[in-house]
Amino acid sequence: MAEQIAGQSPPGPALPTPDQVLLRLVKAFGAEKVGETGYDLAATRCLSDAEKNEARRRGSSLLYGEMLPDGVSKALHVSRLGEALREGSMVLELGMGSGTVAMQIFLQSASVRKVVGVEIVRSRYMIAEAALQRLANEEPHSFRITEHISGQRITLEEATTGRSLQCHCADFFSMGLDLVQNCDVIFFAVNIPWKLFQQLCQRLTEVKEGCRLFTYHRLDTVWWTEDPCPFHQVEVNIPETDTFSTSWSPHGFRFYVYICDRKRESSIKADVLNETFSEWQVMWDEPSQSYYFHNQETEASQWEMPRTAGAWQVHWSEAFESIEQERTGDKEHQAWFFVHGFSGHAQWEAPKCLADLGWSWAYGNPEMCEAWTMGRALEGLYGDEMICMWKEDRDCFENQGSKTLEKSARLGALRCLAVLLKGMTRSESFWFKAVLLLDRYSSHCASLPKLPLTCAAIARIVAKLDFGGGYDREFFSENSAGRLVAKDFATWVDKTFNCATEEITNSTLKNHEIEVLKALDWKVDYPCLEQWLHMISVHFSGLTGGQNTVQLQMMMQFVLMSGRAILMNDLGQRLSHGDLAMGLFCVSVVLLQGYLPLMSLKPDEEERQIASSQLPGRV
Repeated sequence: MAEQIAGQSPPGPALPTPDQVLLRLVKAFGAEKVGETGYDLAATRCLSDAEKNEARRRGSSLLYGEMLPDGVSKALHVSRLGEALREGSMVLELGMGSGTVAMQIFLQSASVRKVVGVEIVRSRYMIAEAALQRLANEEPHSFRITEHISGQRITLEEATTGRSLQCHCADFFSMGLDLVQNCDVIFFAVNIPWKLFQQLCQRLTEVKEGCRLFTYHRLDTVWWTEDPCPFHQVEVNIPETDTFSTSWSPHGFRFYVYICDRKRESSIKADVLNETFSEWQVMWDEPSQSYYFHNQETEASQWEMPRTAGAWQVHWSEAFESIEQERTGDKEHQAWFFVHGFSGHAQWEAPKCLADLGWSWAYGNPEMCEAWTMGRALEGLYGDEMICMWKEDRDCFENQGSKTLEKSARLGALRCLAVLLKGMTRSESFWFKAVLLLDRYSSHCASLPKLPLTCAAIARIVAKLDFGGGYDREFFSENSAGRLVAKDFATWVDKTFNCATEEITNSTLKNHEIEVLKALDWKVDYPCLEQWLHMISVHFSGLTGGQNTVQLQMMMQFVLMSGRAILMNDLGQRLSHGDLAMGLFCVSVVLLQGYLPLMSLKPDEEERQIASSQLPGRV
């Protein structure tokens, strides 16, 4: 057993895996899936088009690899994770993929009481689910399935000891990271988008003392929070030569091992303005004899120099001179500058993540940066991501039912949702998604007695969907603010429509949340107006060369305010969010930006009349 192996750190990227463990892994997964190498793995071939489209929409990558059994055995050595695998310990694997690592830890570490694996991609989770069932069928006297909800979770238990392996199909920000306070080992050998680093680190501050962390990311490059980091790198893992065998690199790939020790002075700097992390990799293209840029998160490549890296963005400063500046000679000059998206901090010097991509020379030299051309921007405008969003928008709009909520009842429900979401997430950013789900659900199941319960259920669904595990979980507990808001709305519905609304309890809320999800056919992530606006503004920024940031912000504000007003109207129940966002954005182009003459939008026969009504010099 790995936890029983003592002595010096094993050399090389691997340590032999016990034969009994390999035999059981083969029984569970099949001989062809254990020890697969390369990139064409079973957990890659299983992906559906819907899963690929969803990953593309979220800006994440489904590129997949697995640790080889001997690489896992090295990780379990006492010098790395094994020290924490004492009797009765618990292991959590975040992003377990097909479940081979979670299964190996369960089989190989007899002292571990519970192993919990979490995977968000359903097709990969189903491989794990089938493997647990197969092992229980192959060895019924040794293992049994004690819990199973197909496609959601499954538990394999060792018959003689009661030790368990649990696998869940879920987002580990909502189910997984909530367990860190009880875990002795956290296995986190996956790459996540940089936008989640801050939230991840905030959750990791809650880990159990002595917990060991095995991670793909170096913590000193992703610790984007002001909270002190309780982790310290394990001594044997400090050399860059400490690698582990993987499917894509059998000769060894670099992972990092840490231990939580709050008694020691923090060795990893808490840095909200981290300047080192970049998702981009500079690559050489032999046929064209030139460099290009590859995004390791989205797997997209481009010739143009990226204008974002990590949380940093590149902006252009136009020359500006006030009367006082003219007098003193202190004039703002034309130059590139760099803004940190999370904090709003701005600086003239290029951060390392952008300097490494070539921006170190950009200070005051706009000509040296290849300009965005209209053609390239238009190519991106109708890319796969936009086409996928249009298909989803059409599907959402065309599959709405014929029912509608009474006008004042819907207006009250939308106001209730705004208050609930503000309380749960401290933000109003997800109101548009809630409106979309309420209108979709009500078009099939319009019910005044259940309306307050529906609002509470949809608010919880949206918070889980878009806020991960960061929302206020106690907001709907008994006698909480959220429960009181929902009850006040229920009282208003009772009096206004003379009907008895259903009582809101933990049980009724949970059951109704499932009812809503089923009525929506579990399709809860259709693009809402706010998502459409973000996509349109990104492409519009490309069309204008990124030089109209202030005007673009005004246009976006106009669309959000106008969109909210329209959706609050009864007509909003019958509108496509994609059409609404595009229409309002086009109006904002004319009203706020002035890219198009107003008269060009009118019929020819009216041009003379419109022209004569304009102020002198305007036409």
